[in-house]
Amino acid sequence: MDYGKVKQWSQAALVHRIVRDGLPINDHDVDPDVPDTKVVDEIGPDTLNQIYAVNPGAASGGGAFAGLPKVKTVEAELEQVRKKTEQIITSATPAEQPNAFSAIIVPTCRTLGERLQWEKLIAEYKKLVTETIPDAEKANDAANLQKLRSDQQQRYDALLKEVNDRFVNAKSPPNRSTSPQANRQEIRLNVALLLFAIESNAEWRQRVMTVVGMEAYIAAISRHADQLTQMATDMQQLLQNDLATFNNQYDSLLNRIQSEAEELHLLDQYLAELNTYLKERQTLVQKRQTELEQQTKNLETMTAQANKEIAKLSAIQNDLFAIQQRLGVTMEKNDKLEADLRKLEQKK
Repeated sequence: MDYGKVKQWSQAALVHRIVRDGLPINDHDVDPDVPDTKVVDEIGPDTLNQIYAVNPGAASGGGAFAGLPKVKTVEAELEQVRKKTEQIITSATPAEQPNAFSAIIVPTCRTLGERLQWEKLIAEYKKLVTETIPDAEKANDAANLQKLRSDQQQRYDALLKEVNDRFVNAKSPPNRSTSPQANRQEIRLNVALLLFAIESNAEWRQRVMTVVGMEAYIAAISRHADQLTQMATDMQQLLQNDLATFNNQYDSLLNRIQSEAEELHLLDQYLAELNTYLKERQTLVQKRQTELEQQTKNLETMTAQANKEIAKLSAIQNDLFAIQQRLGVTMEKNDKLEADLRKLEQKK
């Protein structure tokens, strides 16, 4: 009976310690109270159920990761979440894949620069698979389509590698401490940050708390909040810089608009003067056209009269020519008669 009670209390202590500190990192973690015993060997089916029963909803998880089996180590949970994530991405249609990548990569970014970089790359991939490639398919552009699909595959591979790298890096922090215990705490915290950020479902976060432990979970929330705060500060700075740039451009454009408005006003005045001058000239032109029409009519009348006079002169000229002909004939006759008279005088 004493042994049973000790075992019962030991199991209760183990459950409460795991609730506080989380599941062991891997199968090699030993019980600090029993150095010769691995923690996973102490977690039987009943103990495992008790651990996951502490936080309602932790047993099955929630959101995109609902239904995951209960695990005994942090690395086992990390691996099955990685596989589930990869399954979600690979089973999604090309149009759905950008959202799947964004749901994993963007929330787990730790700086604003990193977040903006991956948002841009994912947006470019989304445009490629939802707009550029469909347009090329409609246009039957085979050569360009082959190049675009190659680009799509390269971008897809890079994004999928980034997703997997985040899970790998979570259990292999780059800044390793000299203390194994500190390294394990850093791994636990990195895993907590990753699992907390990739899904906002309340039941899922209860499961994350169960797996990594309350202390790591709270530290992860605090670090995540600090990261978001820094991102917000950086974003505010970017907005202020953009606002300053906008104000400078606005002032410059405003001065330019005012200058061009004054120039436009002067041009409007000059245009009004030209329009007035044009109207005056149009009036003069119309007056001259009227005069031209009148003079043309007068010219036609005078031309007709002149033609009549010319016709009369032509008739008179013809009459004079006829008279001259008759006069010539008469003069010839007179000359002949005069010659005859002279001959008669000579005979006498």
